[in-house]
Amino acid sequence: MKKLLLSCCLVVGMTSMSTAQSLLIAIEAENGRLGSDWNSLTDLGLGYISPKTDKIESYFPGNETKVATYSIKFPKAGEYELYLKVKVGSGGANDDSFFSGKGFGNKDVRKSDDWAMVNGFFISGYHADQSTAVVEAAGAGKTDTWKWVSMSKFSNKATNYIVPEGQLTQTFQIAGREDGLDIDKFVFASKGTLVTVEQLNNAK
Repeated sequence: MKKLLLSCCLVVGMTSMSTAQSLLIAIEAENGRLGSDWNSLTDLGLGYISPKTDKIESYFPGNETKVATYSIKFPKAGEYELYLKVKVGSGGANDDSFFSGKGFGNKDVRKSDDWAMVNGFFISGYHADQSTAVVEAAGAGKTDTWKWVSMSKFSNKATNYIVPEGQLTQTFQIAGREDGLDIDKFVFASKGTLVTVEQLNNAK
């Protein structure tokens, strides 16, 4: 009986893990349509993007050159949470912000209502080598290392993203704000899905 219960638990655990993995939609940051104020760089074979210059405006991008645009095809309609793999520069609190479009669609670079100013995660997040850690609201990540941050749980401008039925292809936009922030990867997960660092690292 104990062996049977153990086998059942293992099957359930594996099913939950594989289900979570199948609901992760990953976007490499360098694969978008990048405005001219973005650098596309590599770090030991890892592609990433980084703003060339510091902010023009505090609460909206102010110029199309600062915008990066991505077209994403989702597997199904629903509400999604956003995770971000970043490296905050040595400037700490002066290197840890960017703009994220509020919801999907093309945004006006001069309207603050279109953008969330995401800020304050220089001492938060989960290091990319913390493979078993579940990425939640805070974490204790440091600067100058790659880490995962939950934008939908941590952010002071937390946003979930809605994919309507029949509109599975969506436009997602970000924009540069502080020039010490490196961005490697975005991952969308169905709302309420618990995901580990390892799952986010492996998401395709």
